[in-house]
Amino acid sequence: ARVLLNNARFPQWLTVIAVGLYTIIGGQEVVAGALTLGSFLANIRTLYSAGKNWGGIYMNVLLIQSCVPNLQRVVVLQNLPLEVVDRMPFSKYRSDMGRRLRRELSEGGLGGADISKSAIGSADDAAAQAEEPNPTSEMQGVPAVDLLPLRIPVGPGVTDSGKDFVEIKQGRLVYLIGPHGGGKSALLRFLALSSLPDKVEEGVFVPPHLRVMYLTTEAQFFFGTLKENLALGIGPGQSYSDDQIKDICRRVGLPISIRKLIGSADKQHWTSTLSVTQRLLLSLARVLIASPDMLCIGKYLQHFDDFTKKKLLQVLRDFVDLRGLCQDPTLRHLRRPRTVIMTTNTRLDPSFADEILLVNRKGIQVVKTEGERRDMTSP
Repeated sequence: ARVLLNNARFPQWLTVIAVGLYTIIGGQEVVAGALTLGSFLANIRTLYSAGKNWGGIYMNVLLIQSCVPNLQRVVVLQNLPLEVVDRMPFSKYRSDMGRRLRRELSEGGLGGADISKSAIGSADDAAAQAEEPNPTSEMQGVPAVDLLPLRIPVGPGVTDSGKDFVEIKQGRLVYLIGPHGGGKSALLRFLALSSLPDKVEEGVFVPPHLRVMYLTTEAQFFFGTLKENLALGIGPGQSYSDDQIKDICRRVGLPISIRKLIGSADKQHWTSTLSVTQRLLLSLARVLIASPDMLCIGKYLQHFDDFTKKKLLQVLRDFVDLRGLCQDPTLRHLRRPRTVIMTTNTRLDPSFADEILLVNRKGIQVVKTEGERRDMTSP
């Protein structure tokens, strides 16, 4: 700000210096009789006018100059190689695989699923499920397309079933565990669709209709109100009141001093205003408010203590069981299943997870027995 102020005053300083020098030189000519007093005063006025006009031109040049870095970035970004060409075959693969799995599902080919029972449900059943969520129960009232599983290729002979892939049903909370450098983060990026496989056929399958979000530890905010930042990911047809947003923020552990700012019109640079913990909690609240069909969380919980970690796991568990937070429980049967897949370098409570996948350089394995789950995930 001080540099901008000095730049704005620079033309004024030059004008004063020029008028001062001319006053000394021209005054001597007036005394000597070489210049009339009227011409001297007219010249001083001309210098003031020229300085004012030059100052306007100078400020316009500075404004143009300030736009040059942004224009250079835009030009560079617009001329970078596009990944659309790479994503087109991957999107086609997802669409084709989705149609094939829907046909298998309609024929009872996916584990003998019965659409007549799993895709049709009553509001009374949904209300009962909302009171006592049971993630292992059938997806009452959910269209058959929402029962399509995720598939992760693991190579032939790796799984106990002999299949060359692992299936993750929708409406599950899944841990990805394993040694450092074993490929957990890379697999999560593939599931979140932020990275593409080298070969389309060898990539993971995520149903094409799912709305996927990827939560990382890089909490980003833009200049604006806090509510505008929190409502950034809300999709078409979704709406949240201030009370619902505050309730979600309360559940993730944000203090009341932060929740009071949600209804405020105060605009700030929140990245520099908030602490690291507050930014991380607000990032989680933002994705929970957006309520995606599938939420991928990368090494997020490792930044919190055990008490906060357990509290946030319970919030994610409720998000999966209730198919969204702070929404009408009687309409649960009308909402799509919510899936959470997360990875971390720290140990997690296995009681919150529906499935645990062990990821290492040898492949991907399903952790099935309670003893293995407890040994691999518990402190």
